[in-house]
Amino acid sequence: MVISNIYTKKYFKILFNAFAIREGHDNTSSSIEQHKSSHRDPMKHSFGDGAKTSETQSACHPNTSDRPTEMGDKKVIFSAVAEHGGPYGPFNTDKTVVFNTVITNLGGAYNNTTGIFSAPVAGFYYFTFFYHAGGEHKSVLLLFKNCDLIVRTSDHKTSSDTADNGGNAVFVQLQKGDEVYVSLAKDSHVWADERHTTFSGFLVTQL
Repeated sequence: MVISNIYTKKYFKILFNAFAIREGHDNTSSSIEQHKSSHRDPMKHSFGDGAKTSETQSACHPNTSDRPTEMGDKKVIFSAVAEHGGPYGPFNTDKTVVFNTVITNLGGAYNNTTGIFSAPVAGFYYFTFFYHAGGEHKSVLLLFKNCDLIVRTSDHKTSSDTADNGGNAVFVQLQKGDEVYVSLAKDSHVWADERHTTFSGFLVTQL
């Protein structure tokens, strides 16, 4: 009977150890599965996760290709030189200076036959004009917008100064069709040769 009890105790101990090992194995497997579940491969996310990610990125970084283009696509640039073989003036009346030799005329807004710039679009424009002249007569150049004087540059007649140089520059708001030109004042002159006397402008921003 004693021997039987000893074997019985050993039998239950073996069963207990086997059960404990099995339980430990099951717990370990469960922990491993939980670990794997919490560290899924980001490349294996569902389509729904990817769709949400795309929506978030779209909200933070909107597609600029869907935006309307800005109005300032029109390009207007010109430069021209007055080349008339020497002195230009004096005349007995005001006279529009014809800058007859075109250096550049992107947009075709400057007319080198009339000397007049016509705004192709409404916007802000920048204009410059420069001259070279002798001192035997006064020099007066006037920049007009339509019939309105905008700015001028001038120098007085003098016997002590044999050569004069002058110029001016301005930003002007124009409507489509407005005209801008340089006028030589009555009884004044400039030197219109050797690329000294120029008229230039460009569109800064379109309205």
